[in-house]
Amino acid sequence: MTKFICFLLFVLCLTAENSTFGASAEQLDNEAINQLLQQGKAQAEAGNLKESIRLLNKAKKYTPSSAELLFYLGISYCRLAQYDEGIDNLLSAYKISDDKNILEPLKNAYFMKGLSLSKKETFSDAQKCFSKVIELDNTGGRAYFNRGVCEVVLKKYRSALDDFNHAEQYGYTNKILALNKAVSLKRLKRYTEAIDVYENILEKYPDYPPAHYNLAILLEKNLFQNDNDSRINKAIYHYKRAIELDRTFYQAAFNIARIYDKLNNLTLAIKWIKKSIDINPDDPSAQILLAELYFQKKAYNNALLQIEKIHKTGYNPPQLKKIQDDIYKITGKQISVKK
Repeated sequence: MTKFICFLLFVLCLTAENSTFGASAEQLDNEAINQLLQQGKAQAEAGNLKESIRLLNKAKKYTPSSAELLFYLGISYCRLAQYDEGIDNLLSAYKISDDKNILEPLKNAYFMKGLSLSKKETFSDAQKCFSKVIELDNTGGRAYFNRGVCEVVLKKYRSALDDFNHAEQYGYTNKILALNKAVSLKRLKRYTEAIDVYENILEKYPDYPPAHYNLAILLEKNLFQNDNDSRINKAIYHYKRAIELDRTFYQAAFNIARIYDKLNNLTLAIKWIKKSIDINPDDPSAQILLAELYFQKKAYNNALLQIEKIHKTGYNPPQLKKIQDDIYKITGKQISVKK
């Protein structure tokens, strides 16, 4: 048993190919069965995984309790990303032989299945796979990290935070882990701790847009109740860094415009909402805010032109009707809406 386990690393580094083998027989003696086993192993070593599986399954009909056969069959299935069949065969091999060396490839099979399910966004099932990995080895940081990410998606923030802490305890850390840890802390309303984590991330990764953006959101929370100028400036700085580093964070420009609007700095508010629209012209909330800002600044002609532009898209929210009515009362000007 030890001999075929030692071959695992070599087996795992090969690539799959296809080949064919001869006809099956109704009854096989022990020598013929052993020959099938050896041929199946040889095909696995050569990377011909489908042929290996065919030969080993044929032999399995006559010797279903061969741990060596089940092991190679499980490995071949896993290398073809057929993890359910691979895990079943590896589990059977372990139950028969009680060989602890089988636990490592079994753990890897559960881990790879978890990653595969995560990519398919089947996070509940992925979480269970990573739990199996941890049952087999509770010192693997990667498994805790991946299970934690699943738990964040599933809104199990306390469990996620525990897993991220375990991952770090066992030496596994990266910026994605730290980001998800901060998200979990925020969801648990542990805002000060979340801010600390984001600031630590940015010390190590100063050009990481999501950390800048998320930190700005936290800094903005209850911003104007506290009237904290330093906090306001920090929030604006981090929003600006997010959008400088990655224009897909156009919402950062929108949020800067909102802040300047609350500060009654309409010139800068208009500048930043235009920047948001420049990046994402299809955002109706930004288009509406621009019309509102023009109205607040008493730039009534600009406000009417902006409303007309919005109407041409087929969008006619009620707040625009009020702005139109107020402008008409003040200036006597109005727009004709083409239906």
